[in-house]
This record gives sequence, C-alpha cells and structure tokens, in this order.
Amino acid sequence: MGVFLSVLALSFIAVAGILVDRHLRARFEQEERDLVAAEEDVKTKLAELLSEKRKLESDLIQAESQLTVADWHAHEQQMPKESAAPATPLPPPARPKAAGKPPMTSNQRNERQGRWLLSNGKISLEQHEKAVRLVGQVAPDLLQTCLLLNYIDKDTAKKAQEASA
Repeated sequence: MGVFLSVLALSFIAVAGILVDRHLRARFEQEERDLVAAEEDVKTKLAELLSEKRKLESDLIQAESQLTVADWHAHEQQMPKESAAPATPLPPPARPKAAGKPPMTSNQRNERQGRWLLSNGKISLEQHEKAVRLVGQVAPDLLQTCLLLNYIDKDTAKKAQEASA
C-alpha cells in the first residue's frame, strides 16, 4: 500500500505540474498576443504622427517663405526710393553666345552661384540647403532667394553673378 500511495502522490504531482505548465503557457501566449497588438497600435500611431510632422514641416516652410516675402516687401516700402528702379532686380542683359558653347540653364547657374557663395564663406551649408528648397517659392533664382532671406547683400549677389558668368 505504501508503493501505491507513493505512485499516486507522484502521479498527482505530475498532473498538477502539467496543468500549471499549460496555464502558464496560455497566459504567456495571451500576453504575447496583447504585446503584438499593442506594438501594431504604436506603429500605426507613429506613422500618423510622422505624417503629421511632415505636413507641419511643410506648412512651416511655406509660412516662413510667406513671412520672409512679407518682411522683404515691408522693408522695401520703408526704404527711400533712390531712383525709379523697379523693386525686384532685373535679370542680367542677354550675353552674346559664345561659339559652340550652349547657354547655361537656370539650374546650372544656381549651382555655380551656390558653389561660389559656399566656397567664399558667404552662406553656410544649412542656409544654402534652405535657399535651394525655397527657389521658385520665394524668388525665381538662388541669388534672389538668398537676398530675400537676408543671407547675402546686393554686392555679394552681384559678385556671385559675375563669378558664375
């Protein structure tokens, strides 16, 4: 009878261990499913926030552009008129075409002028990157954009224009 009770006790312990193991596994699996669901929720929220951040950054750039243009116009109105010259700089006169050399595109001109401004320490890399992004929104070319953003003065713009010719 002692052996029977020992076997019964060991069987009871084994069954209890199996039941506890199953319960713990089920609990851990449920927690894992909950964590995966929570992770998906966080990923979705992150994607929404990143999208909102990009839109806000775009809105900020646009607002800065509009503010810069408004400041520039206000500054131009406060400046005494030296002559009857127009408020916006006129494009340079057309140069005679060199034989066999095609005319520069506006992108090529902007690149050359940007390189000149950077290499001569007239603007920082960050200013150059911002001005390049705003070309076409604030002003038609890089030099006018830099002028409107107060990165350079008119003399520097003239030197950059001459150097890129």
